[in-house]
Amino acid sequence: MARHRAPDFAFDAVHRDTFGGELLDADASREFWRAWVTAFNEFDWEHTRTIVTESIAVCEWIYCGEQDGPLDNIFGFNVPGCGRVVRFRGTSICEFRDGRITRETMYMDLATLMIELGITP
Repeated sequence: MARHRAPDFAFDAVHRDTFGGELLDADASREFWRAWVTAFNEFDWEHTRTIVTESIAVCEWIYCGEQDGPLDNIFGFNVPGCGRVVRFRGTSICEFRDGRITRETMYMDLATLMIELGITP
């Protein structure tokens, strides 16, 4: 994805609103995904519906993976690897300009994720 991003790319992971809500630039987005993939080495990301226009793509998805490594500071705190399998839904919205991604907004079902990780009952 990185090679498809515009120089002014912004990543809006809406769960970050709790921590101030600032958008992440391309480098910070890369670190977010590096931490995520470190926590979930094996995963499946099923796209269930995609709607595309000339300037926007909306994709609903289901994420399923085993948390075999730590989730470092993605949610404002660290979650040690627990070996639990998670399955939750989300939506990503990508905005385009001149064939490059200028912004990605991602909504994740964090309530389900936190319950499946054993963080909340």
